[in-house]
Amino acid sequence: MPIPWLAATGVPTDAVIRRYFRNSTNKVDMNVNGSVTPVEYKFVVPTGGEFLLLGMRVGLIDARLDPNKFGDIARLSRGLDFELRDDQNAVVLDLTDGEKIKRNADFAMIDGGDFSRIEGSANALLLSSWVASGDDEPIILPAGSSIVAVVRDNLTKLEFFRMLVKGRFVPD
Repeated sequence: MPIPWLAATGVPTDAVIRRYFRNSTNKVDMNVNGSVTPVEYKFVVPTGGEFLLLGMRVGLIDARLDPNKFGDIARLSRGLDFELRDDQNAVVLDLTDGEKIKRNADFAMIDGGDFSRIEGSANALLLSSWVASGDDEPIILPAGSSIVAVVRDNLTKLEFFRMLVKGRFVPD
């Protein structure tokens, strides 16, 4: 069964794919103001199969990356939620175990140690990755379920902030 969002790009349905988290207006940039109205970014598994989550990646660029700040802005007051939800949008698993991501160092909670900080002359880059390897098994997500990041603070001063998933779609 061809999956339209894969077939349209010419990617075989059994290929490893990467997709950005997107908000309700289909935007991928997460440097938004979620302080009054939280902004959800998600990857939703399409119907017709399941998604084997093989990894996730966070990219954040700002002037500096102090471990106790978020980018180069103050530590977040409300924090970033990071969840797995079922097809009814109910939280199935809090990926940070109740601890919000409020500062750069907190990304280590989801990456298992694959955390890079690169300082440049004009700005700094934070890359955080989780990859299913070794003892980690892929997380199997059924159709309609989602991986969600919720921005609950004002992140408009960040230069760049995006997240993506890596995985394999397995048709029914």
